[in-house]
Amino acid sequence: MSTTADLSHQTAIVTGASSGIGRAIAERLGDAGAHAFLSGRTASPMEEIAARIEAAGGRAGVDVDVDVANVRDPDSMRALVERAVGANGRLDIFVNNAGANFIGSILDGKAEDGRAMFETNVVALLVGCQAAVQAMRATGDPDIS
Repeated sequence: MSTTADLSHQTAIVTGASSGIGRAIAERLGDAGAHAFLSGRTASPMEEIAARIEAAGGRAGVDVDVDVANVRDPDSMRALVERAVGANGRLDIFVNNAGANFIGSILDGKAEDGRAMFETNVVALLVGCQAAVQAMRATGDPDIS
């Protein structure tokens, strides 16, 4: 038996929300009542998710809360967190799900591919978490250290 927590009045951000695990997490958060801010590389799937969440009574506005951002850009990550906090005065949930991989032989790989993977999987993770924790601390959440 699956129980869904009531996340009403919670603000959530999900990166990598246009497909796979990120999409599923965004849908579940929206279904649970969270105001879901979606970020990813492809707008149309996120717009579909946002529309479905809203049709079910959740909050994930297509115009404001769907962000086609490059997580490799620190300013974009910080701006995403600022928009979520600005909309609701708080950030409660941050799912830093975006990731990149390159399939193929290491002998065929290019330095640019490795750099993009590192910047997405490591640097963006760090920048996103920094911005999220700073926002959570600023709103007075005593459980954030």
